[in-house]
Amino acid sequence: MGNVLYVNKPSGMSSFDVCFKLRKVLGTKKIGHTGTLDPNATGVMIVLSNKACKANPFLVSDKKEYEARVLFGIETDTLDIDGKIIKEESFTVPEKKEIENVLFSFLGKSKQEVPMTSAVSVNGKRLYRYQREGIPVDLPLREIEVFKIRLLDIFDDGFSFSCEVSSGTYIRALVRDMMLKLNLVGTLSALKRTAVDSVCLEDCDDLSEILKVINL
Repeated sequence: MGNVLYVNKPSGMSSFDVCFKLRKVLGTKKIGHTGTLDPNATGVMIVLSNKACKANPFLVSDKKEYEARVLFGIETDTLDIDGKIIKEESFTVPEKKEIENVLFSFLGKSKQEVPMTSAVSVNGKRLYRYQREGIPVDLPLREIEVFKIRLLDIFDDGFSFSCEVSSGTYIRALVRDMMLKLNLVGTLSALKRTAVDSVCLEDCDDLSEILKVINL
C-alpha cells in the first residue's frame, strides 16, 4: 500500500524534515515529495510513501501558485530573509502603478538565472555547495513562464504579490529580478505555496494534524 498526503508545510521545517517525521510515524523508509519548499516557506507539499512513490514521475507539476512578500532595503547572499545581509540601502516605496508595471513585465516566457542556493548541478556539483565553499561559478539560465501575477498589497517597507508560474521557477530569483527593474535593494521575506496544479491549500492538512491522526 501507499499514501499520497497533501500537507500544509509549516514554517521552520525543511521538506526533508517533513518527510522524516512522516517516515517515522508511517513506519516506512520509502517516502518522497513532488517539490521542495524552503524551510521558512509554507503551504502545499505533496508527500508520497511506499508504492505511491512510483507515481512521482507522473505527478511532476506544470504549474505552481505562490503568495510572496518582498522587503525593501536589504539584499542577502541567499536572496531571502534567512541569508547574510550583503547590502543595505535607504528607499522610497514606489507608486502602485510602477510596481504593477514591473510585475506585469514578467508575464510570459523568459530566462531566469538560477540562484546559488539551488540544488542545480554545475560540472557535477550542486550550486549550494559552491556557495558554501565561496567558489565563484557561472550560474545557468533556465526557461520559466509566468502565467499570472498580481499585486496584493503595498506596505511601508515592501509589497506582496501572487503568481502562477511554471515548475522550476525560483520565486527568490524572480524577486531579485523585480528589484533590478525597480532599481531598489530588496529580498524575499515570506513565501507561501498556495497550489500545485489542481491541489490547493484548502485541500491540505496541517502536518501536526496528519501526525496526530496517523498516531491514533
